[in-house]
Amino acid sequence: MGDVLLMVPVMALVFLASFAIWAILAAVEGIDVADIGSSDSTDLPASIVVIPTLIQQLAWFGWPFLVSKWKGLGPAADWGWSFKPVDIGIGVGTAMIAIFAAGLVAAGAGALVGLEDDASAENTQILTDLEGSPWLYALLFVVVIGAPLSEELLFRGLVLRSVQKRWGTVAGVVGSLVLFVPIHLADGGVFSDGQLVLWLSIATLGAALAIAAVVTERLAASIIAHVIINGLASAGALGYFDRVTENLST
Repeated sequence: MGDVLLMVPVMALVFLASFAIWAILAAVEGIDVADIGSSDSTDLPASIVVIPTLIQQLAWFGWPFLVSKWKGLGPAADWGWSFKPVDIGIGVGTAMIAIFAAGLVAAGAGALVGLEDDASAENTQILTDLEGSPWLYALLFVVVIGAPLSEELLFRGLVLRSVQKRWGTVAGVVGSLVLFVPIHLADGGVFSDGQLVLWLSIATLGAALAIAAVVTERLAASIIAHVIINGLASAGALGYFDRVTENLST
């Protein structure tokens, strides 16, 4: 748990570093940093979104490895950083179940709060804003590859296993969700009914990923599931499924 608690100031320093880079990029783009907090994040240049996010992901990925090398037995023994062929099937199955369950939760929560605009419960608008831009490929890497690797190693690896060791599996799963869910913000980053629905959906996905990590005692299945989930969400946001349907119909 000390390593989890120490993670907080370390990540705060990383955030400050990424913010400094963010401010430099804003200055290069001619944007007043003082105005950014009140503006919609999707209105910002892609570099201001992609580069700081990638830096944070590298820190999230590197911290568990550093802790493991510093005082542990290695990433495989400490955090389950290993792979077996069966993890492919488990990962695919976990992704399908998680997507279905999250869809049900989002639909139910949306009905309860009277959500009128489903788009307000999504955080993929930046992808459609970048269609036709070279930055889209960088952002897709961050979303589909970077996020699953860094978030699984940090939240389902370091956090879940550290809390699990001290207080048990249920506490480990819940603890990983407490830190994992808030980092996912709906477009604009302002709390709303849409943000609440998004968080409930993300909590459902995160719980499925955590269960896969606990059951297999490895991270490979949850990483594969996470890649599939983010990949399908990105493809849906970019309209790939609509295009395939249109091509098939013609």
